[in-house]
Amino acid sequence: MRIHLALLTVGVLIGVGTGGASQVPPASPASIASLAWMAGSWSSTADGVEMEEQWMAPRGGAMVGMHRDVVKGRMVSFEFFRIEKQNGQLVYLSSPAPIFGPASKARGTERPSGRNGAGRRLR
Repeated sequence: MRIHLALLTVGVLIGVGTGGASQVPPASPASIASLAWMAGSWSSTADGVEMEEQWMAPRGGAMVGMHRDVVKGRMVSFEFFRIEKQNGQLVYLSSPAPIFGPASKARGTERPSGRNGAGRRLR
């Protein structure tokens, strides 16, 4: 079973619960800003699985992250996720191993960037 490195701590912080008999209630409602310490790169290796997780800093009311598992030099799974506030509480939303359809070759192309829609070239 894969346990996300930072997610385990987030669960404790926002009160997802660990099934313990006593839990200390939070002093104030959790906020996205209170999770800023998670921003950055996290990694671990267990049972031959190299686990990597990246979290972007809180911005726009959410944190966005991704996770990758590598075994013997080959990626075996990945996941995209975010944490945001819904109905006054923080929630974790996950998109494991999305299916994008047939692979296509990346080509130099334009993508929208900024308010005016001006593009920048992908390399």
